Amino acid sequence: MAFARDAQIRGMVRVLHGLWIAFLAATVAYFVIAAVIAGRRGDRFAPMADLRSVKPIFWIIGALGLGLALLLRRRLLLRAFGDRDAALIGVQAALVVGWAATEAVAILGLVLVLLGGQVLDAAPFFLASFVVVVWQRPTVGWLQKKMEEFAGGPTRIPH
Repeated sequence: MAFARDAQIRGMVRVLHGLWIAFLAATVAYFVIAAVIAGRRGDRFAPMADLRSVKPIFWIIGALGLGLALLLRRRLLLRAFGDRDAALIGVQAALVVGWAATEAVAILGLVLVLLGGQVLDAAPFFLASFVVVVWQRPTVGWLQKKMEEFAGGPTRIPH
């Protein structure tokens, strides 16, 4: 039974690691798209809005979005689960929801460029999103710790 549980946790970490890489790649892709868009604009490009008045709104929304993403992830990870199977699913859902909410901050940066901003205007959004997703890298040890917290007993996985 322990062998099956170890295999299940290792498989979950492989899936989570793949999703984690996909979210990182998406953030980089948003940055590249923004750079291409900004680079192809001509000198006569007229922004859709006066960005001087819009940038502070984007900063506030971005900061709130990042804070809410972290809070949502934390709240989902603090839920109590009755067994390890439910905990595995709950942890996976918490991570994916957290990564998706964090990625929304990078999308906000892309929107800023689409409205006429420069890549430097949006760079903090891409960087913050990338760094927070990197910080949330799933590992076997971390998942093992979460399983112990949720199910109330040790789950040893040899490294």
